[in-house]
Amino acid sequence: MRRAHCAALPHDVGSEFVVEGDEAHHLVRVLRARPGDLFGVFDGAGREVEAEVVSADRRTVTLRVLRELASRTPARDVVLCTAIPRGQRMEWLVEKCTEAGVGRIVPLVTARGVREGASANQQRRWARSALEAAKQCGRADVPVVDDPMSVTRALAGVTLAGVTERSLLLADPNSSAALGACLVEAGPVALFIGPEGGFDDAEHAQIVAAGAMPFALGALILRVETAAVVAVHAAAQ
Repeated sequence: MRRAHCAALPHDVGSEFVVEGDEAHHLVRVLRARPGDLFGVFDGAGREVEAEVVSADRRTVTLRVLRELASRTPARDVVLCTAIPRGQRMEWLVEKCTEAGVGRIVPLVTARGVREGASANQQRRWARSALEAAKQCGRADVPVVDDPMSVTRALAGVTLAGVTERSLLLADPNSSAALGACLVEAGPVALFIGPEGGFDDAEHAQIVAAGAMPFALGALILRVETAAVVAVHAAAQ
């Protein structure tokens, strides 16, 4: 079933709702939505309905809720705290990690990182990548992509989100432990992925001091975005 996104879905069968802006444009111009067409519409928070198009024009599409659909969400809540890779690789990282099951992405500003932050436009593109990837892969929830932040702030944030020391993990090519052996049986997990030069000594020590368990993703050195996707996929199952 073709899918669309609307953050404010009504709960009652038979209720009508309106999709506007870019999503309406996508429905009308790309998906050629016409009255009577059926779509899966998800709210980005884990809920999805089957809806019928009532009317459609260039700016708005009105739909009617027909029934609730079983939503697809990852088995584990995964927070990815990752250095920001070069160029447009961050958009690719967000897209693929969304498909892999990440729940939240925290871009890190690190001492050895190639980027010190991101513009508002870049952050909008990251959020859009998450939405489009969720739409494509069948998820009813959309990962949150935070503003870039320091390691200190990220550690404080994941602690507040309920991540305990046992589920705080640090990618470290010098570790002999596999990621699978470090994962607890249930509950949220936070993965820290450094830049291609690695976290500096102070950052590494800070993450370990917070209780993080180092893990490796094999014998080869992976790019930031590759390591992120591999780790998220393994942790989200």
